[in-house]
Amino acid sequence: MQHAVKVPGCCEGLCSKFPAVPLDLNLPFLQSVPGIFKIAHTTLGLICLIVIGCYVQFTHPITGSSLGLLCSKSDAYFLLVTYGCFVTSFLLLVCSIISYFTASFLPKTAFEFVYHLTACLMYLTASLTLLCVLLATNAETGGYREPGFDAKVAVSVLGIINSVLYGVSTYFSFQSFRQMS
Repeated sequence: MQHAVKVPGCCEGLCSKFPAVPLDLNLPFLQSVPGIFKIAHTTLGLICLIVIGCYVQFTHPITGSSLGLLCSKSDAYFLLVTYGCFVTSFLLLVCSIISYFTASFLPKTAFEFVYHLTACLMYLTASLTLLCVLLATNAETGGYREPGFDAKVAVSVLGIINSVLYGVSTYFSFQSFRQMS
């Protein structure tokens, strides 16, 4: 015969004061059109951030001392745009999954429309700038390509694709915003 034994511990009083609250996630949001777009924005942003981050140096190649961000201006601009859009898209995705109210209310706000429009334009300018600078710089070298040339070209193309997705999201968020007002 088994008996349950209750052993007093340091967290006994804590558990009685804070009962377990089940977390009700809004998983159907991930199957909706805005959810799919937010997943695509976040995923493409993470890929772009990881790849461009691999080719940006944070230390001096010989001495190893920290220099801050050591890269071209177009690389730095693309890195900053990608980071900002990734963090914002990730937070919007998490907030929409956690809260049903947020997922239904947020697309109708001016914030989402303005964010998608800004992200579309920023991603487009950063990607085109990176691509044009890469092609112009490496065309003058006579066959020699800088380290990570192919990866940076691929990332700039992914950035253009992400800007198109942000453009489509801008259209949908504008329609939702216009219905609300």
